[in-house]
Order: sequence, then structure tokens, then C-alpha cells
Amino acid sequence: MSDPVRGLLTRQEQRIVAGVAAGTRAQRMSRGAWAGAASKLGTEDDAQLVAAAFSSGAIGHPSRTGPTPRLTPSEGALVHLLLRGLPAEDIAPQVGRSINDVKASCRSLQAKLGARTPAHLVTRLHERGLCTCPQKDIPPAGTAGPGADQ
Repeated sequence: MSDPVRGLLTRQEQRIVAGVAAGTRAQRMSRGAWAGAASKLGTEDDAQLVAAAFSSGAIGHPSRTGPTPRLTPSEGALVHLLLRGLPAEDIAPQVGRSINDVKASCRSLQAKLGARTPAHLVTRLHERGLCTCPQKDIPPAGTAGPGADQ
């Protein structure tokens, strides 16, 4: 019996999303397959695509690798928002910081975790055990989360 969530994406789309999650830039891959996966998952960029694919189960979660790094309070405040694939422009008002400050913290996290791209950072956060809530509780970017209409 096939998994209906995984059946949402074609095999080629799953390969593309897995490649993006591994830090491969989508421009190097089939844009048609990327666009198909993004459309099905309701996303607009690489980080959102990876976050939505993990949270929906469209691709499998990465295995836990490496120790959980120590994060600065500034970095820690961003983790749950980054796991949704949100860009700095959307994160900044939610944490009460400037866009440039958020971008600097994201670059710091990418360097600390060895992530090549923002989408790869989402994967690294999962691999290092920094996703502390069940996947079903992380709404993908572009969707309303709990309390979004308040």
C-alpha cells in the first residue's frame, strides 16, 4: 500500500526536493519538477519547500547526525520560525528585530551547522535535533498556524 502523503509528489519531484534539502541549489535542477513540487506544497522558495516537505511527510526526515550545537539566545529565538521556512523579512517583525539582524543570525546559524543554503539550514536543524516539536505541529510557510487569526 502506498503512502498518500508521499504519493503527493512524483518521484522526480521527491528527488528535486531531497536535493534542495541537501543543499543543492534548485537552479541546477529541473525547474519544472521544482515548480510542480512547490505548487503541490503551496510554497514559494527553497526553504519553504523543504520545511513543507518535511512537515507534510512528502519526503522523509533526515537522520539525526552530530551533536546538538549551543545556540546564542539570538539564534535560538529563530529556530522554530526557520523550521517553517520563513524568510528574514517575515521573521524580523515576529521577533522584534531588524531584518539585517535576523539575516546575520541566520548566517551565523548556517556557518555553525555547515549549511550551504537556507533550505539546507532547515535540514541541518532537523539533523542536529533542534526540531523539538512534532512535525505535524509545524505549519508550512504560507499557511496559518495556531492563533494566526488573532
